[in-house]
Amino acid sequence: MTIKEISKRYHVSEATLRYYEQEGLILDVKRKNGIRDYKEENFPNIEFVLCMRNSGMSMERLKKYMQLLNVQNTEKERKQILELQRKEIKEQIDVLTEILKKLDYKIDNYEKIMS
Repeated sequence: MTIKEISKRYHVSEATLRYYEQEGLILDVKRKNGIRDYKEENFPNIEFVLCMRNSGMSMERLKKYMQLLNVQNTEKERKQILELQRKEIKEQIDVLTEILKKLDYKIDNYEKIMS
């Protein structure tokens, strides 16, 4: 698949895909006559990177994780990176849950006033 097709498939700009590849996040993209030729084997890598970025993982942390993939006996470090990200996501969920409760309270009050 071309970079344009991957861009459409994953709803991410071509520039972002190029940047992620340049930064070592998207691995092993073959080229055909100098043009990126994404294969199905690239999909899990792309999906993981996009998922982690959507979760708020920093480029620095994600680059570290991806670098460790090529190093033996780094499972503990990789797991720690993922656990830290999970912890941060849970904290964000807690904050958003409180915000949602406040919004629900305000909306309920408006419904009472307007009925």
